[in-house]
Amino acid sequence: MNFINKIQNILGLGDNKLVEGGVYVVKRSKGKYPYRVQKILEIGGWTIAVRQYRNAFKEFPKDLDLETLSIALPSSEEAVTDPLILTPDSPIQLGYGCIPIDKEGYLSPDITLVIKTKVSKEESENVRVMVESMKR
Repeated sequence: MNFINKIQNILGLGDNKLVEGGVYVVKRSKGKYPYRVQKILEIGGWTIAVRQYRNAFKEFPKDLDLETLSIALPSSEEAVTDPLILTPDSPIQLGYGCIPIDKEGYLSPDITLVIKTKVSKEESENVRVMVESMKR
């Protein structure tokens, strides 16, 4: 991504403009499966509420099927068959129903908006629960 694209993204003018309901592929810098999938559930003043799926990919997922994504913890059967579960070298990572992330930090050259969807009632409830738990 060039300098102009970075500025456009920070200003919300580029292809990676933050979109509520937007599904993004995020590239991490380490591990055999550097690509993760996240969905923006809500955009606040300086934070965004993000759902992070547990699925990780070796290469950028071109035809992403949302039905195959999960936030559930690995089953004991998965843990037994894959000793690398939850390491940077595993295709299965921790998923989160809703986590707060700094908005400015999220806009990086390593994110790509791939699908625009709606935020479900269940996802909105995850945001509400997260906000309430942060007030305690």
